Amino acid sequence: MIKLQNLSIFFALLILSLFATTILRSHHFLNSKKYQYATSDGVLMLNHQSMIQKSNNEEVLGEFQVARNGLRPMTEKNFFEFIIGLSKKLNISSYQGSKIFATSIFFLALMSITLGAFILSNSLLLAGTLLIFTTQSPYFNWMRYQTFCPKMWGFSFFPIIFLLFLKIIEDFSSKTVRDSKVSLIAFFTLFALASTFYPASVAYYVPAMLFAGLVLIIIKESFNIRNILSKSEHKRVLLFFTFLSLSFLVFFLTKEKPHGLIGPPPKEITELVYNNHKLTYNRFLEYVQNTYFYLIVSIFMIFDFHFRRRTSFRNIAIFFLTFSLAVIAESIATQYMANFNDFIRMIWPWRSYYFGYFSFSCICALWVYDRFSLQITQAKGLLKYASATIIFVIAFNHYTFTSAGQLIKNIAPHYTNKNLVTAESIEFENMKNVIDFAKRQPAASIFVMPRRGAYTLFDSIFEIETNQIAIMGDLERTLFIGMTNKTKKYYNFLYRFKSIYNHPQKNYENKIIELAKDLNSKFVIIDNKFLEKNKIELKGPIAFKDEIWTILTY
Repeated sequence: MIKLQNLSIFFALLILSLFATTILRSHHFLNSKKYQYATSDGVLMLNHQSMIQKSNNEEVLGEFQVARNGLRPMTEKNFFEFIIGLSKKLNISSYQGSKIFATSIFFLALMSITLGAFILSNSLLLAGTLLIFTTQSPYFNWMRYQTFCPKMWGFSFFPIIFLLFLKIIEDFSSKTVRDSKVSLIAFFTLFALASTFYPASVAYYVPAMLFAGLVLIIIKESFNIRNILSKSEHKRVLLFFTFLSLSFLVFFLTKEKPHGLIGPPPKEITELVYNNHKLTYNRFLEYVQNTYFYLIVSIFMIFDFHFRRRTSFRNIAIFFLTFSLAVIAESIATQYMANFNDFIRMIWPWRSYYFGYFSFSCICALWVYDRFSLQITQAKGLLKYASATIIFVIAFNHYTFTSAGQLIKNIAPHYTNKNLVTAESIEFENMKNVIDFAKRQPAASIFVMPRRGAYTLFDSIFEIETNQIAIMGDLERTLFIGMTNKTKKYYNFLYRFKSIYNHPQKNYENKIIELAKDLNSKFVIIDNKFLEKNKIELKGPIAFKDEIWTILTY
């Protein structure tokens, strides 16, 4: 029978998460322009959703569009099908439907944080503090998507999985295995869901999580390895670790591979669209710059716990710090290894350090709670608690590469200035004339995209807004997730395309038209700035021209 107290606590966490979701997501729905808060990955997934919708409506797709869609996991397709179906039932656009779905996952992430913190600590105050700290930390950069992006699943499930894992270790070590049955069932259920919805995320954090758990056990036993191996409760923990590792391995060996995948793409092909795998000196400095503040603060707090004889909090904080250090080390090591191994380069495991920011948030929330919670019933104590929380929020917003504070800067003028224009909406506005031109052409016409040397939203939005096919643009990223027969074919065209743009000569026009013919394309979109920079004068038929774009034809 459900206790009234448990029910009231659950509703308290629910209301807290709903309130935070409303504050942090309302700007996506209140008078926002189309694509105004869009991001590159979010629009990339909107494009994938659009292609599925067009396929359902029996519209013609290009061979490379079909290949791009085929490389996405079936689970993703099912989610997009759900969004499309939901949008029809609600009589809204699939774009709006995707925003609603993304907001639902955002809410689940907040519930994951508060519920996990409460299960571990039995404190609503600590749950609320961790919620504030996490949403203002770099960890929540990957929940910021305006529309549904599959990686949101990975970041929404992780907090409760991570905190349940810690609780299970604590329960096993304290000989309260019976009390952890519910936690075990919840842990493996959520672990299975996370592995199904976004398997890559689990691959990123499981090794570091297991390592941090072992370190916690060793510290609790004062580094007495013989004592660890002799105690039955620790044997149960080690058995749990082994079972988790084997489950993880079996899952990856039996996971259904994307349609048409024949292996990872070779390095020379990958580097046409990605160079993220290269561990350079500057990239190493990025790791240091993005984490040094959190490392220094965490170490200070661990020493503070130690000198105040808060042994339990100290050990938990060491577990969190060990995990963070392990995922950073894992990122650096795998980024280096990716230079030599095609498979590692394909799965991008250097993203693992993203998850370390959550454990940094946990240490800070734990310290503030331990330092000031006992005095919170007094006005002076409440002021201290609030002041400490505000200081950390400001610090988090300063020491992060995609500032959560930027969100507030975006929201504030949004309510007072209806003409607010962001970089994303500028992109959409700048290409409206091109979109209008494309809509007047025969359906399924192929347009060679402009080469702009950076991740852009141009070709993704172009395909979403028209019934045409974009080729040789930024969407090529999704085609190089793995190697297929289409990838090889596309690679040959892309290599020619890049060589033309990297070394523009007097015969640039002839070469680009020759490539367009081989691609069965009658239209080449060119950025006017590129023409001006390279002093190129087009002689052939120009189908369209405005201040920003020129569309060449033949």
